Amino acid sequence: MHQKVITFPAATHDVGFRYGPKSFIATDTKVFVFLSNHALTGQYDRDLAAEVREQFRPNVALSLGEGGETDLPRVGNDAADAVLYVLFAQALAVVWSHDLGVNIDDPFKGRGTLTRVVSGVTLHTPEAL
Repeated sequence: MHQKVITFPAATHDVGFRYGPKSFIATDTKVFVFLSNHALTGQYDRDLAAEVREQFRPNVALSLGEGGETDLPRVGNDAADAVLYVLFAQALAVVWSHDLGVNIDDPFKGRGTLTRVVSGVTLHTPEAL
C-alpha cells in the first residue's frame, strides 16, 4: 500500500483543487478539508467536502473546523486555525501510518525509491561564479 501526502499552499483554493489535484484521489485516499473561518469561503469548503464524498465515497473527506465532522476550536483567523488543523491531521497520519506498518521516520526504507540524503550534487559557491 502506498501512502501519498499532498499539500497545497494557502493560495490554492477549492476551484484549483477541482482541476488537477482531485485527480490524485484513489480508493484509499483521505482528504482533509480545512473549513475557513470566513462564512462565504467556509461554504465553498463544505461544498467541496460534499462533492468529494459524493464522487468517491462518504468517508473519503473529513472536514476540520467549526461545524465539521471534527469540530476543532478556532483561534479567530484562518492562518492561525490552519496551524491547529495541520497538527491534528499530522497526528492522525502518524496513527494511520503506524496501523499500516509504515515507518514514519523512513517510509521508503528498503524500497530504494527515495532517500533523505541527496548524493551526486556539486555545491557551487557564489564566489565561483
